Amino acid sequence: MPFVFVSSSAEETDLEAAGGGRVEVDGRRLAVRVDRATPEERPVLWDRLCRVYPFFPEYQERTPRPIPVGILTPVEPA
Repeated sequence: MPFVFVSSSAEETDLEAAGGGRVEVDGRRLAVRVDRATPEERPVLWDRLCRVYPFFPEYQERTPRPIPVGILTPVEPA
């Protein structure tokens, strides 16, 4: 299953421009690709994120922009 993240628009733009990045999960370093959640995916992913991070809805209320939700998918090293 891909990893889901929320970011500032600058972080997401940097990851998108670079075509991905590296993350550490459970002590493992992984190369990942980033894709912005589609309008259909975002509500489902946002709900999942809010269950894990209950302060996200309050944060969303305080900012005028939609908080970006991206999907990090592990990729094989080149």
